[in-house]
Amino acid sequence: MLRPPYLVGSIAALTLSAGLTLQAGQQTASPLITVDAIARDGRGAFVGDLSKDDFVVREAGVAQDVATLVVSRGGRVEDLTPEATPPAQTELPRLPGSSGVPGRFVLFVIDDLHLDFVNTGRLRDLLKRIEAAVIHEGDLLAAVSTGPSSVAVDLTYDRKRLQEAIGRMSGSGLPSADIIASASRSSEVRSRARIALVTAEQVIASFGKVRDRRKTVILVSNGYDAPLAGEAAALTRAAKLANAAIYTFDARELLAAQDAAQPADSAALTAHRRATLDSLLTMSEQTGGFTVLTRESVDAALARIDAETGDYYVIGYRAKAVEGPAPTLPLEISVRRPGVEVRHRPSAGR
Repeated sequence: MLRPPYLVGSIAALTLSAGLTLQAGQQTASPLITVDAIARDGRGAFVGDLSKDDFVVREAGVAQDVATLVVSRGGRVEDLTPEATPPAQTELPRLPGSSGVPGRFVLFVIDDLHLDFVNTGRLRDLLKRIEAAVIHEGDLLAAVSTGPSSVAVDLTYDRKRLQEAIGRMSGSGLPSADIIASASRSSEVRSRARIALVTAEQVIASFGKVRDRRKTVILVSNGYDAPLAGEAAALTRAAKLANAAIYTFDARELLAAQDAAQPADSAALTAHRRATLDSLLTMSEQTGGFTVLTRESVDAALARIDAETGDYYVIGYRAKAVEGPAPTLPLEISVRRPGVEVRHRPSAGR
């Protein structure tokens, strides 16, 4: 049986060493809700000259007043409503030799508790590709593993630390045959899923202290086939509150052609794969990210992630009273300019 030290050590290293220190006396009575919005024209190009008055925000059908607006163009952030923006709530590390503000915020969550050991070499190669495509000079990054790889890279500009961590990554997941044989409900399967989900949730929550930035979470996993609705809901809610988009990578499909432990037409294996894939699709769709499913799609997916993490708006509003449970309130964002479409997460998540 796995024990919580895998979880506790990783979270402590990240949340206590990340340098995200709240400044005193800056809490507000009505919290500002922030949400990412990616505006593109009919050709798919980012529209970067919108103003606060161009955006229309509706929460559960109720029009909201946009209070703040920040735009990032190629990772360079500009506050479009400086008179309305509350003072910064965090003290962020600065890039050595530079007085500029940080670029992107990227968190790697490597779910080695749900990755196959035999695919360790391919896993490291995939992570190197992701790192090379998504991380740029001036970006703040962090990394955590969920299991015995014991990776905990606190917030840093140093890409070498991530590269060194990738070299230590090793899968330690249960074979699909064992999971299926236990009917996906054994205490071992549940314990592994719970540790992975709670690890991700608590680390992502710590990044919510960073204001006016889109946070990118790269989650590499085989997914989860265990009834842990509460933990999964807590993870997606933490991501929404932190304004973090989760991009999931289905490691089983990306790293191996098929599971040799079970015949390809096994009904049990098919159901298991469907359940684990659904878990990845759900957390990405609910937070404004997407799932990378095939080897052939990796390059295009990385290019899209790179674009979405560099070009975006962060809209802030103080929600009016509406009916219904806040975490699932439908969110609609549009712009008044014709021909512009907006991509954003589907619910408010407050």
